[in-house]
Amino acid sequence: MPKLTGAAERSPREAAALLFAERLAADHASLDDEAMADLRAHFTDAEVVELGLVTGAFIVLGRLHRAFGIAPMPPATHAALDPGSA
Repeated sequence: MPKLTGAAERSPREAAALLFAERLAADHASLDDEAMADLRAHFTDAEVVELGLVTGAFIVLGRLHRAFGIAPMPPATHAALDPGSA
């Protein structure tokens, strides 16, 4: 399974949520049965649904912002949120 940058500082639950969000945004087809079983090892079904809805909403908002040219953010903005980049 892929590892996110800064994963050592995250709990297994946080790492699973972030990996799910990254895969949902960048390669949703990679969310196979194994990926979902791993996520369900850390979250209830209700939490998985909530995580998916919230993640999906932010993905769509980000894409709309980019499409409409609203508040463009340079890559350095996102890097500031990554504990591994410090």
